[in-house]
Amino acid sequence: MESHVSGASTPQGLLGELRQALLAVYVGNPHFTPAEQLLANHQAHELEGEQELAHWLRAARLDDAERQRQARWQAARALPKPIVLDPQAQDAELLNLLDCPALQQAQKTALISLFAYDTIRPAGRLRMLGDAYARALGAAGQQEPYCGYEGLYEN
Repeated sequence: MESHVSGASTPQGLLGELRQALLAVYVGNPHFTPAEQLLANHQAHELEGEQELAHWLRAARLDDAERQRQARWQAARALPKPIVLDPQAQDAELLNLLDCPALQQAQKTALISLFAYDTIRPAGRLRMLGDAYARALGAAGQQEPYCGYEGLYEN
């Protein structure tokens, strides 16, 4: 509440504004537990000192910023890690690909010969496996699905 003459805030109005700002930090904020929100609501109405409320408001904003930073950090750490296969697992995947009927014999031979080079690192081998799987899936997607009813609708 402002005085009409001086334009300054009355002490009761400043306390109310501080309480509202403080509760705006806590109430409905997912970074604070419901118990913390309830306690903050109770304590905000119990305190009568301007400086106490102002100090608490600064501390609450810093605490909220730290909790937001921690939440972002935890969310970033929860992201899936890139897949890196060790050479033995890559060799096993190569054998699985060689059994795939969608790959042509020339593609299978090229894969085997490329895997034999010692200069190709595991990341390059992984990229080749991915490309071969993409080719196999693409070839499988171009074929007509077998339904088992051939000749049924023919005249």
